[in-house]
Parts: sequence; C-alpha cells; structure tokens
Amino acid sequence: MLVFERGWGVGQRDGPERWSGVDFSLLKTTHLGINEGSRVEFHADVFNLFNRANFAPPVSTSAQVFNGTSGARIGTAGLLTKTVGQARQMQFGLKIVF
Repeated sequence: MLVFERGWGVGQRDGPERWSGVDFSLLKTTHLGINEGSRVEFHADVFNLFNRANFAPPVSTSAQVFNGTSGARIGTAGLLTKTVGQARQMQFGLKIVF
C-alpha cells in the first residue's frame, strides 16, 4: 500500500511520474542487392520503455488527513487506488521494398 504524505513537504507528490511516457523506436535498413532499390526495413517500437507503474493522484473528498475530534489519522487519506496509462507495449514490423 502506497500513501501520499502531505503537508510538510517530505515525500510530497502531485501526480504521475515524469518518466511515464518514454517511448523508443529502432529502424534497420538492409539493401538486398537484387536490383537498385530493393531493401528490407525492420522496425521495432517500444512504448513505456521503462515500464513504470504510473499511479493516479489520490482521490479525496476533502483535504483532511487527521480526524478533527480524535486527532487520529484517516485511513483512506492519500491512498493510491488506481494506475493511469498502459503497461509496456512492443510492436515489430518488416517491410520489403523491391
């Protein structure tokens, strides 16, 4: 269970991490030598390269962390309950040009 700590600046966060959308693409072209323009192109694409879990900001109906009467901490304050975005995805392609 992850909990957002707020109010004193230690461990304070305001949303998904900045490395959440790192994508990577690779292209390799090989000339076949059959005729002048013949070639094979290989494509590899990776989305969310580092496969980071990107948590949605905590949803709260109020900004209250402690109970006003007893001073006890409210158990659901700052809980991360869902993620945003996709897990790592890869796609490959091969194109023959002749």
